[in-house]
Amino acid sequence: MRNLNSLTPKELQVVKLLAKGYSRDEVIQIMHVSRKTLNTYIGLIKDKICDKSKSNLIVNIIRFALLKNIISIDDLKEENF
Repeated sequence: MRNLNSLTPKELQVVKLLAKGYSRDEVIQIMHVSRKTLNTYIGLIKDKICDKSKSNLIVNIIRFALLKNIISIDDLKEENF
């Protein structure tokens, strides 16, 4: 992971929602954005905190969110999804 402090507030909101287990469709509804806008945010997040592998995106998002205290371990418990 790199550029841990370079995410915008909207990108951080996407990280938090995805790390908590919300689907992309749910994130679109919560944030009131289009699918294209969400995909742009996700692309920017990938560029800033992940390697290029899609399989690592969610793992890196969760790791980032935990490191930045955006979410807690309790947020990741199954009953919170």
